[in-house]
Amino acid sequence: MVLSIGGLIFAHAFISNSHFRWIEPGLYVGFLGCIVLFGGLLGKSLSLKSLLEPMSVILGACVALYGAMSLNYYGFSLSDRDVKIADHLPWGFVNIRYWSQVATWLLPLLPLALINGLARRSRLWVLLVVLGGAIWIWMILLSSARGTVVSLLVGTVCAFVIFRHAVLPWLKLFGLLLLCGGIFWLVLSGLMPALLGVSFEGRELSIGSSGRWVLWQEAFAMSLQSFPFGQGPQAWLTHEPLTEAYRGSKAFGHPHNMYLMWAAEYGWLVVCLIFGMFAWMAHRLFKLRNLMGVNARSRDEVVLCGVTVSVASALCHASISAVFVAPASMLIGLFVLIVFYAMLQSPQSALNKGRSGMVRRYPAWTFCCLFIVSAMSLWWLSGVYQYHQAMVRDLPVYLEQPANAYFPRFWYHGYFPRTDTP
Repeated sequence: MVLSIGGLIFAHAFISNSHFRWIEPGLYVGFLGCIVLFGGLLGKSLSLKSLLEPMSVILGACVALYGAMSLNYYGFSLSDRDVKIADHLPWGFVNIRYWSQVATWLLPLLPLALINGLARRSRLWVLLVVLGGAIWIWMILLSSARGTVVSLLVGTVCAFVIFRHAVLPWLKLFGLLLLCGGIFWLVLSGLMPALLGVSFEGRELSIGSSGRWVLWQEAFAMSLQSFPFGQGPQAWLTHEPLTEAYRGSKAFGHPHNMYLMWAAEYGWLVVCLIFGMFAWMAHRLFKLRNLMGVNARSRDEVVLCGVTVSVASALCHASISAVFVAPASMLIGLFVLIVFYAMLQSPQSALNKGRSGMVRRYPAWTFCCLFIVSAMSLWWLSGVYQYHQAMVRDLPVYLEQPANAYFPRFWYHGYFPRTDTP
């Protein structure tokens, strides 16, 4: 199924007239290939436990450090009596919605940092992880990250449907983070500003689509033009508007829905295969639940449920945001999906110790395939470099336009390649 998806994505490069038509298909094919290759190796030959232990430590440390630095921004805003704290937090991202995508991936995994070996040895570590997670929850509430909230809820429901009561150990730890995050929100956004006479303004919680409905209508109309195939990679950036609503609105680098964007550019056939892959994932999870049975340990349940909620939440978030376009989200998602695929590949031993003392033998064709893939990767990277240089040359032209914000459609912005630029 993965080969079919990758082949169809690559095939759509032939119908594009862009000089850089291989860049984005290569990106997605490489993304899928890394998940299958490294996830398969982890699931069959290595111990996930030995991998998840350091990963959970790194995750907890990064979340705690980012949270502590965010409190610095909060303190400076208090001292400066800056009422628009939501303009500064979350920090470090071109757009706070790209941070919320990262939060969707990472927050469900944070309970793993509360059950690792370091957590059993150090109460200070547990305190730092809980405080860091609470600050992240507070920033989600502060920035009105609806996509993250809804996606985490959907991911939790999916995990409950699959694992039933086995999700409770993870849910208790995640509930602790939510409770502490709510307390932080009351104290940092309510009590502290009131005591200091500062009226903080968070982002307004909108109940509308924030302009997404117009983009979704346009992407759907575009997907029907060459049904069930698409119009080629990055066709969304250069296509002529099809709906009156989109023609009269501000253009954007993506339609805020990965599935509609893929349907428009790569066709509904690819999207149906992707949904079929989701169904296969759910089937494997049900099988894994049955294999775990009543003998599963609480720690294993937390690991499995945490990774499942992370992936399910991100896939849900992709329906309303550019989860698989923004670089930070894709990089973090790559590691999470590799671990998830490893669990699905070898459900009977995914959470057990790896086989030690075994030397695997690989046939000669494996090395031939590795050589071919390496050569194709070098060719693709040379195209990526040329694409980047073209965007550097195009950037001054882009900045002259009325809407000169950076968009995440590869590196700089979303309106390149232009139809009038080679």
